[in-house]
Amino acid sequence: MIISHSADCRLSAHICQRMKEAASSYVSIEELQKAVGKRLSLCTGFQDARVASGVLTALMAITAAAATNGDIYRLSLLPENANGAWIASFLPNEYDRIFRFAGVGVYHAKEGESIEGASAVVLSGSSTAMPFFHIPAIIIADKDIVPEQILKYKSQADALIISSDTFRGPERTAVILCTEALAGMLDCVLAPRHGIGRSFKIGKEEIVGACYAMTDWMQEAEDGAD
Repeated sequence: MIISHSADCRLSAHICQRMKEAASSYVSIEELQKAVGKRLSLCTGFQDARVASGVLTALMAITAAAATNGDIYRLSLLPENANGAWIASFLPNEYDRIFRFAGVGVYHAKEGESIEGASAVVLSGSSTAMPFFHIPAIIIADKDIVPEQILKYKSQADALIISSDTFRGPERTAVILCTEALAGMLDCVLAPRHGIGRSFKIGKEEIVGACYAMTDWMQEAEDGAD
């Protein structure tokens, strides 16, 4: 039996079995992430998806990808050479260290304020500042988000980060629902190569477990609606 740090996040026998099967398989992590992305896109309506080792890792990966446009060489230079890239944030100050870890500056914007020149804008799911930006918009979903709300964010966000606590997935995982373009850039960060994302590697077992937990969560909501 696998029990998360959160009391309400015990993994189902079905998820445990899928993770056990993944543990005995050989697979390219990059190819697995792409396959999982296709599967999650079918049940969520987003173009693509990736699995990261937690919400903060997901946020760091998207920040680095957006700041470098997914260029592998530029990523290899982070955090020392971000070339003045900065993020507009509507999040609490506690998140600032994540942006700075990627070598990216952070500016705490106010609602209605111009953020021209930023590499991306980051908001919480409950934020009232939800305009249509001309830069990547990253939303961290509230923990009490329900599947029916996901489609609402599809037209507002280039990336929606959902913690495993929400969909009862493996500990230390998060799902990034995103555009195809952003997923391609994330592959340069999340793939097991040298660079800023090296210390945030995720195993095939967690990727598979998060995928099945997310699809089960979505299916339960659909069955309940019927």
